[in-house]
Amino acid sequence: MVSIDLPTQEEFEKAQEAADNDNHQDVKAFYGFSRIEEFDDYTEFMSYVAAKKAASASSDAFETKCALDNYEHYGKILLLAIGAGALVEAVIGDARF
Repeated sequence: MVSIDLPTQEEFEKAQEAADNDNHQDVKAFYGFSRIEEFDDYTEFMSYVAAKKAASASSDAFETKCALDNYEHYGKILLLAIGAGALVEAVIGDARF
C-alpha cells in the first residue's frame, strides 16, 4: 500500500541536504522525517518506512481481529440469553395452563 505522505527520492535528498544545513523548516515534513539523518540513502530510508508501516498494519490487524472475536463472543452470549429467556417463557407459559 502506497501512502501519499512518503517522499520521492528527490524530496528525500532535499530533506537530507536541509538536515545537514539545519534548515528543517524549509522542507515539507513526511513520514519518518524526524529520523532522516540516520539514513545514508533513499533505499535504506524506504526499507525503514516499509518495516514501520508493516508493523503498524500488523498491529492494527491484530487489534481488529481481537475486536471481531469479542463481538462474536458477545453475540453468542446474547443469542444464548435470548434462547434461555424464550425457553423459560415457554416453560412458565406451559405451566400456567
